[in-house]
Amino acid sequence: MGVVDNLPVGILETDLQGNCTYVNPYWSGMTGLPMEEALGKGWLSAIHTDDRVRIAKKWNGPPQKKPFTAEYRFQKGREVSWVRGQVAAREQGGRGCGYVEVVTDISQNRVREEQLHNAYEEVRIQAEDLVESRERLITSEQRFRTLFQNAPIGYFILNRFLGVTEVNRAGLRLIDWERSTFLVEKPFRVFVQPGCHKVFDLFTEALLVTGGASFCEVRLRKRFGGLDVRIDGIVPGEDQVFFCVTDITERKIAEAKMDKVNTRLEAEVKDRTARLRHAKLMAEEASRAKSQFLTQMSHELRTPLNGIFGFFQLIGSRVEKECIDPEKIVAMVEQGLISTRHLISIVNDLLDLSRIQSGQIEFELTPLNPDEILDQMRSRLITLVTKKNLTLEIDCKIQDVRVLADRKYLDQILFNLIDNAIKFTDTGKIKVNCRLRDGEKVEFQVSDTGCGILPKDMPRIFDRFEIIRDPVRSKKGTGLGLTISQNLVTSMGGDMSVESTPGVGSTFSFTLPVADR
Repeated sequence: MGVVDNLPVGILETDLQGNCTYVNPYWSGMTGLPMEEALGKGWLSAIHTDDRVRIAKKWNGPPQKKPFTAEYRFQKGREVSWVRGQVAAREQGGRGCGYVEVVTDISQNRVREEQLHNAYEEVRIQAEDLVESRERLITSEQRFRTLFQNAPIGYFILNRFLGVTEVNRAGLRLIDWERSTFLVEKPFRVFVQPGCHKVFDLFTEALLVTGGASFCEVRLRKRFGGLDVRIDGIVPGEDQVFFCVTDITERKIAEAKMDKVNTRLEAEVKDRTARLRHAKLMAEEASRAKSQFLTQMSHELRTPLNGIFGFFQLIGSRVEKECIDPEKIVAMVEQGLISTRHLISIVNDLLDLSRIQSGQIEFELTPLNPDEILDQMRSRLITLVTKKNLTLEIDCKIQDVRVLADRKYLDQILFNLIDNAIKFTDTGKIKVNCRLRDGEKVEFQVSDTGCGILPKDMPRIFDRFEIIRDPVRSKKGTGLGLTISQNLVTSMGGDMSVESTPGVGSTFSFTLPVADR
């Protein structure tokens, strides 16, 4: 084996089953595998994993008498080399006993072959690409023409002077002009309404100067009318300009509607803000009126209580001194009773207001004779009227009509209104009218010739806790009479109103339903 060991090629000997029996040093140098590791099937580990199965099959197959050649790769660490193995059968005694392979490194050849192959492939691919490019160009041109003509958006191709050279069907439909009009390269500007020329000129100037993309919104002229459009422009080449024209008429209409909605919402916001401010002022006014009411109520309650206390204290001191004058005692008792009745009246007003607000009053509505009620009211109040040298006139123009009301609360309403009229009238008369209104309501009117009500106080005349004062002098009372009266009238199905002229007098009116006849 001395000569074989020194050969500049790799030598591999195997038996018929592909078991290695010898490798020369050159083979070991090529693979990095020493002979002791190559023996048996170990030599296959030097072959690249992608080629190993293929080569193993050649050695493991049926015995081959004819020489054969195999090309494969050795894997030496990270180094990969291409080799060509020329295999011949070995004989001993005229019978095959194995194979001998001469292994030659062909890496450089493979590199040159691959370079040649790659160059050939590159030329072939370039040739195919040229053919395909030409076909694609033709197809693209056809596709462009098809898409251009059938696009739903208006497309316009212009020259560098912005004259129209081509337009698709959608563009023609947009402006409703004939194609022949464009073939003379008429400037696109002539189709823009004059009022939009300035916007269009600024748009085209920016487009041509920058050479990029820009847009504008203008109104185009049609043969019959016009339409709002958005023009998106690009400059694909030095001698060409491309316009994409979109109809935005519906969007403009929607924007106009939205502007109206926004205007309406702004008005509503302002209105609600004003209402909130008004509500705030009303709340502050109600708080002020409540404080005023409590102050007045404290005074009203304290005055009769002090009177009652003083009368009893005076009576007690006289009894202790045995200075008892029956007439004076009676007079003091009468004054105490007056104070007591006034105190009871205040408490009743407060209780009535509380019951009305909580809905605890139960009404017994019955048919009542207005003439009879007013006649009894005259007898009840004539003393107060006479005491102030006033005249009380009662005029009831309905005799056979009945009013549906609760007798107790109707009396209370009339008493409050007439008592107020007497209280705020120094000279003149009090007049009470009763008449049929619209055939369905009985109307009562209480008029006086008193001081009247100032215009600024009219909106608050029926409010809770409001005490409307005489502009000249203060009048006693809780200030709840009108509030209670209005609530009673409303609860019995009627309504109450007032008319007044300062210095002339006031007229309070209220209606109640007519009872079924």
